[in-house]
Amino acid sequence: MDATSSDWISQLQPALEQAVREFRPVLSQAAILEQHKPSIIRLRVKGATYREIRELLGEHGIQVSHQSVIRFCRKYSTEIKRAIAADGG
Repeated sequence: MDATSSDWISQLQPALEQAVREFRPVLSQAAILEQHKPSIIRLRVKGATYREIRELLGEHGIQVSHQSVIRFCRKYSTEIKRAIAADGG
């Protein structure tokens, strides 16, 4: 290893250490939706479409695809159906 490589490595190390300290994993869309599960379920109970839910979330800075909303709602379809029945629907 020559002096130039050694200098480059010694300069890179602090930058990498800072990157490690500041690293925050990006949440998956499913994890983001999980944080808002009660509201999403209530919206479906009230008849909101998947696209309407996606748009409402987007208006509040939560960017997900409508396909992710569909998958999320299908995952909780039993819970949504139960809530609709309890709501008199």
